[in-house]
Amino acid sequence: MNKPQLYIGMALAGLGGAYGAGLARALLEYDTLRFGALAEPWAVAALALACALLVPLAGQLANQILQPATASQSSTADATAAALTQLPLLLGALNAGLPDVVPLRGVSLAAGGAALALAARIALLLHQLQRTHWLQRTAPLALALLAGALFWRTLAPAVGPADTFEFQVNVLRLGISHGSGYPLYILLARLFSWLPVGGTAAYRINLSAAAFGAGAVAAAYFVARRLGARPGAAGLAALALATTAAFWQRAVEAEVYTLHVLLFGMLLGGLLALPAGAAGAPQLRWLALLFGLALTNHLTTGVLLPALLAGVWLQSRRAVAARVWLQCLGLLLCGLGVYLYLPLRWPALNNGEVLGLQQFMGFFTGAEAHGALRPLQAITEPGRYLIVGRKALDQYGWAGALLAALGFVNLLRNNFRAALITLLAWGGVAAFALSFYVPDPDYSAFLLPAHFVQALWMALGVTAITRVRAWAAWPQLTLAAFALLPLSGLWRNFALADQSADWRADRQARSTLALPLRQGAAILADSERMPPLFYLQVAEHVRPDLDISVLPDEAAYRSELAARLARGQAVYLGRYLPQVAAAHVLQSVGGLVEVAAQLPPAPAAFVAQFGSNVRLHAALVAGRPTAGSALAVTLQWSARQPVDGSYLVNFRLLNAGGDVLQSWPGAVPVGRMYPTNAWQPGVLIADWHELQLDAALPGGQYVLQAALLPAFGSAGLAVLDGGQWAQVAALQVQPAAVSPAPAAAALQRYAPGLWLRGFDAPATVLPGAPFDVLLHWTQLTQSAQPATVEVLAGSAGPVRVNLAAHAAAQNFTTRTQLRAPAAAGEFTLALQTPGASATCGWLQWPRSQCRLAALQVTLRGNQPGAVNFDGQLLLEQFTVLTPQVQRGGEVRIAAQWYALRQPAADYTEFVHLLGPDGLVHGQVDTWPVQGTRPTSSWQAGSTIIEELVLRVAPDAPPGAYTVEAGWYLLATLQRLPVLDATGATIDDKLLTGSLQVAP
Repeated sequence: MNKPQLYIGMALAGLGGAYGAGLARALLEYDTLRFGALAEPWAVAALALACALLVPLAGQLANQILQPATASQSSTADATAAALTQLPLLLGALNAGLPDVVPLRGVSLAAGGAALALAARIALLLHQLQRTHWLQRTAPLALALLAGALFWRTLAPAVGPADTFEFQVNVLRLGISHGSGYPLYILLARLFSWLPVGGTAAYRINLSAAAFGAGAVAAAYFVARRLGARPGAAGLAALALATTAAFWQRAVEAEVYTLHVLLFGMLLGGLLALPAGAAGAPQLRWLALLFGLALTNHLTTGVLLPALLAGVWLQSRRAVAARVWLQCLGLLLCGLGVYLYLPLRWPALNNGEVLGLQQFMGFFTGAEAHGALRPLQAITEPGRYLIVGRKALDQYGWAGALLAALGFVNLLRNNFRAALITLLAWGGVAAFALSFYVPDPDYSAFLLPAHFVQALWMALGVTAITRVRAWAAWPQLTLAAFALLPLSGLWRNFALADQSADWRADRQARSTLALPLRQGAAILADSERMPPLFYLQVAEHVRPDLDISVLPDEAAYRSELAARLARGQAVYLGRYLPQVAAAHVLQSVGGLVEVAAQLPPAPAAFVAQFGSNVRLHAALVAGRPTAGSALAVTLQWSARQPVDGSYLVNFRLLNAGGDVLQSWPGAVPVGRMYPTNAWQPGVLIADWHELQLDAALPGGQYVLQAALLPAFGSAGLAVLDGGQWAQVAALQVQPAAVSPAPAAAALQRYAPGLWLRGFDAPATVLPGAPFDVLLHWTQLTQSAQPATVEVLAGSAGPVRVNLAAHAAAQNFTTRTQLRAPAAAGEFTLALQTPGASATCGWLQWPRSQCRLAALQVTLRGNQPGAVNFDGQLLLEQFTVLTPQVQRGGEVRIAAQWYALRQPAADYTEFVHLLGPDGLVHGQVDTWPVQGTRPTSSWQAGSTIIEELVLRVAPDAPPGAYTVEAGWYLLATLQRLPVLDATGATIDDKLLTGSLQVAP
């Protein structure tokens, strides 16, 4: 070994040691329970030393393999080139010096750096062996397998919501879906349903989206290489597409979008590869056939038409014979022939009815969506450009935007035709998105082909940077830096896309169909409850006697309910239907509500009496109470006499010491549809409730109490034995089976074997308002004497954390309530162990206390008109822009929201126009900003400005109107409470505005 090679070996050893240090931290952060020893300096040094020896040793082994194959001695230049391939290991080393803790980031950087270094070394080896064609053949397959493995790992295991459910059912029964029918996807996904891979039928159909997504990633690599991108840049750009939130989320559930992107990419690649003149005739034929097939999967493939026409015209406008064009037309029609599936299957699905021409053209042209297409709206509504631009930035960030701009400019300089084709392809998608008004997640999915094109441009931009004349390490360093884009997508979007453990809908549907429902009954459900029920009927033939329906609106539900009851059919409601109790007796049957129920007489025995009229006869608790899971409770009520007033059923949970650890907002009995003042006296009323137990509850004995209280008040019906709360059940709650993931990760040690993994706390609070801090712990060893840990919020006194109740747990969560300072400004949230020190980070010196975060006390809630929704969302402005309107006219409202913290779910915003008769005569229920800004994406401290449009009903009475606004969770219909300055609930809506409706 000569001196340069010795230096190279030393450099590799240093690189390996740095990688080993980063790997040690990555493993500790990812699984503290298993790799807790890596907090010790000796363990870190041992792993770093092992990697320092392994990296140069691996290089030596590769050289020994290479020498016999090349029959030549390794030179210094070869050794240098081989050493440079290991530079991506710097990605793993980078984790050792980062200030914050992101568990998945460390393992992503470590694994990504090692994989990239290995790929670069293999590529160099194949180049030295003169086998580069192997790389060209295997790289797309390797990328598809890598992306496919990622999608498979996060794949949904069971029935999904909305369109996903519809595709799963229609694939199984060879049905016809909404919109264009999507016949190509239905037929291809049917093949996946036959795969002998186990799991549910829904799981196998979901695999189709993962497979098509993997194919789209390979197509992105192919097209980028066709445009001249370097292999490494093309591969990383394709993986960046795979790890975008929009693409990844569509690749783990049955949907048409990944197949749409795959066909889009194949068309684009074929167009770019089209030879000039007559030589391109065979490719023209294939393009025509493929374009026809793509249209049978998704009609928005039509936005590629300008790019197709431009590309074909530039290459083939003169030298292609007329017969070739006729052949292309015939092949296009052959591709479109897949639409014949619709009239062929229609009679079997519709009792022998023949599909009419008008109906067929409705599918063929996507008539169902015509109302959402407003081609000229973007001219008068410039905010649409901001929506599309934000969606693009959400996927790749500013770095991706700048790389794409550089790549497009270089493509424009070197290949005008390719630049024009890709620009028209991207512009067609963007123009459609500007004009198409649908909510997320569909809206984001329509932009996927544009993200595909941007990935191509990014690959070209990185290629241009690697070709800058600099030092020898420049290309490898550039690619390593670019690898941060797909790797960051991996650690940021994994939790968003991962549906692998989502069995909630399946479990709920199975428990519902296991209820003692009457034979041949009807279930009128909403779009959330109906899909899994109907899927189990089709896929597993569970309760085929039941007639399960979902209807378009409230009027249709009322009409269908009346018709079925008139026929003598038993009816269960699986959706909220207001005022149904005015005409019918109701009772809960599990989570369903039976209408016109035959209620048994109330027994004489009871466990509690509320006031003089209401008795509680029994409380039935289903299942095993577990922290973090739902608890089903059925109360059996009766009224001795008509009840004067409407009272809500409230619950609270007390520990053995009598402390209230959790309470739930009140709800109208029997699915929110049977108020107490409508109860029929003398009969037994079953009233089902689902209570979500706090994941921070320690295991142990608890008491569940119930009360009947008025809405937003505390003076309810008194219990006969005194007070307002009656015990309904004694519960033995089990500790949480799975500790929830923290919103902010941490790595702090407060006692031997006791680690803080992370915490949840609001970034912004109102002056003097109470707020909760959740601390997530890992306990490596059991301790007879739990550590004492205190929380400090600014200058307030310390509050002790209850660790003793979790002494036997390994991973657990604690909840501590604090109060914000009264003065505006920033304050520090910290932890300390009195009389002892703590380690506040990886390999840090012990300190007396560890800082968690800096929280902000804001005065924005004190502004006139500000409304606090559950300490999550602050309404700062709500202005009716059209104070006078005709019946049938549009009402425009400007709203400004402020996120006090990142919302816990995607809440639906509602705005109602309440007429002089007190009824709703116009409403909108939507996600914010035209459905494109789900609340779970709002970052703490962000301001959201939107304009809402409502239409007054044509038959609305004239007069003065009030505007009602608020938020609710669609799955439960539970509204977000409006809080006062003390944190008490005062309402669940905002009533504001003055609106005059003219005749």
